Amino acid sequence: MIYLSAVLDVLHRLRELEEKSARELLALARRSRAAYIKSVAYTLLSDKIVHSEVIRALVRAYDRLEGMEVEYKRVISEGISAEL
Repeated sequence: MIYLSAVLDVLHRLRELEEKSARELLALARRSRAAYIKSVAYTLLSDKIVHSEVIRALVRAYDRLEGMEVEYKRVISEGISAEL
């Protein structure tokens, strides 16, 4: 359980970092007057959106996995208690 919590914490922090950098790229793209910089910023932003979605999916998967682990332990402990 501690292992899953640590991985989930890392994923949450990574997601926060991705979202912050995406906001900064969007601000740069909006205020830039140079077409090349604007183009590069929007290209990087589109890549970051994909990365953010992957991270969100991983966070959801780990949340489900953690929930399944808790449920599994509960069922096992109830089964052992019932046998005694």
